[in-house]
Amino acid sequence: MLSDSEQCIIGFQHLPSSGLRNVNGSIPFVDRVEELRKLMKWVEEGFYPVLFIYGPEGCGKTRLLRELVSRIVDRDDCLAIYIDAQEVVDPKRAIYVSRDVLDIVADIVSSLVQPVGKALAVYRVARILAERRARGKHVVIAIDDVAKPLGPDIVESYAKKLLDLVEELESMGASSVFIVATSSEGASIKVLARHNYVSLTMVWNLDPESFESLLNVLKAPTHLRERIYELLGGNPRLAIELAKRRWRIDELLEEVRTRIAATLLDFVYEYREELAEVVENVDKLTKYPTIAKTLLETNLVIPVVRPCLGYTPPPSKDLGIGRYYAWQAPAYMHVLRELLQST
Repeated sequence: MLSDSEQCIIGFQHLPSSGLRNVNGSIPFVDRVEELRKLMKWVEEGFYPVLFIYGPEGCGKTRLLRELVSRIVDRDDCLAIYIDAQEVVDPKRAIYVSRDVLDIVADIVSSLVQPVGKALAVYRVARILAERRARGKHVVIAIDDVAKPLGPDIVESYAKKLLDLVEELESMGASSVFIVATSSEGASIKVLARHNYVSLTMVWNLDPESFESLLNVLKAPTHLRERIYELLGGNPRLAIELAKRRWRIDELLEEVRTRIAATLLDFVYEYREELAEVVENVDKLTKYPTIAKTLLETNLVIPVVRPCLGYTPPPSKDLGIGRYYAWQAPAYMHVLRELLQST
């Protein structure tokens, strides 16, 4: 077993059972009661096939997974593993587990020659842990933001490998198995939706009441709150970013303008008439597959599947939420509309 100092050097994090309450400075974990209730149910009962949770960038998928793992990581009847698929530099910083398996994970990770988020590395880590510690336990493997480092072409085979892992862990005598992965990549979700070896569900931005609670914590100016919700649509990461900018809304919008202009200016010129329809009704993307593909790949829009895991947003023209598609944040819709009017 590693000493405390060796654990610090390795970089693994022990997630306290009280939960991750200060991941973004002093920002608490807000709401997600229904989402956690369902996830905890699957911890106890297992889940088949593999669950993929997707949703807008910054909607809180990472916080949700970490909160889940923090609630079970110290339970004697659970084996919980959290893998940050975005960590590609130092694999030793990519895995979060309970202390009683740190030594095993350290040995595995020290021999890896590829990022932990890659399919074979995940399989190896989980399989060795399962062989030694999974029998009779609830096994939970949470893999965060998996599609971004892999891309749509590889994520299919990755998901199939994870299903193989579910079946192998069950055969090893685990009490239950629950493998859950997250993604904000709309293009990858479109690919995964074609297969029956994954189950897709969606997490949306915070509902208005929960978002108001977050704004209270962030001490948002009262006179700006309606405008903030109109532009962010309940997205917690963007709210935190805006707070760091001292609530200078124009500054945030200018950054969005720069991003869209840098990536889509030629595209806007070519498809300006069609895009003008889309900014007024995002479900018009069903008519324009080329435009839908581009907006999905640039993470400006995302497919909507109802019901969501928890809060399910109603269609809203003002927030850019349709029946089939939605803008990841209403600010993207507003900025693109302005860009179209100025070109």
